[in-house]
Amino acid sequence: MFESIAAAFERYPSYPDYQPSYGTSGFRDLAERLPATVFRCGLLSAARSITTGQNTGIMVTASHNPVQDNGVKIVDPSGEMLVQSLEPIATDLACCSSAEQLIAVLSLMLGNKPLPIAEASSSTLHRPRPCVLIGFDTRPSAAVLVAAARAGVEALGCRAVLCGMVTTPQLHFLVHHGNAAQSPTDTPSPSPNPHVTDSSNARKHPPL
Repeated sequence: MFESIAAAFERYPSYPDYQPSYGTSGFRDLAERLPATVFRCGLLSAARSITTGQNTGIMVTASHNPVQDNGVKIVDPSGEMLVQSLEPIATDLACCSSAEQLIAVLSLMLGNKPLPIAEASSSTLHRPRPCVLIGFDTRPSAAVLVAAARAGVEALGCRAVLCGMVTTPQLHFLVHHGNAAQSPTDTPSPSPNPHVTDSSNARKHPPL
């Protein structure tokens, strides 16, 4: 059932002698080194979505880094950063040197969870596929890395939802709100979060 991963792995080979490590800022480096890493983040985000039954997110950004850099962060179903317990798995996936190693790591994470592409019975066809929301910033390298993220998501049979050019907090909000609404296919509506309301009022009535 992992044939699609092996095929996609060939399209996104590892950057030579590159051993990245996932941290608070996700992965961040020269953009030319990152396609394979972002592809594997797509796989991890999809696996996380499958195991939780909720949306996750991928943000392609390098914040204040120079324009030649880029990066990727994974958004957990809660709308928070990827849980720390999965950061070593993100690093393991990024450093796999073969498709077999990649599949072994994913198999341990997925356990007995069926892949969406394998769910073809009449009892499961009505269920929406797990979603991974993908956002990006204004960097010229974004298109290549978004394509890599999407390839990873779809290799596990999940649905990639392209959110366009958004800020990192916006993507976190979209993931959280979509899950709170318990409908992965809904378009997020204005949040009842009091902090959002307060922020709106603050713009109307700035402090003296």
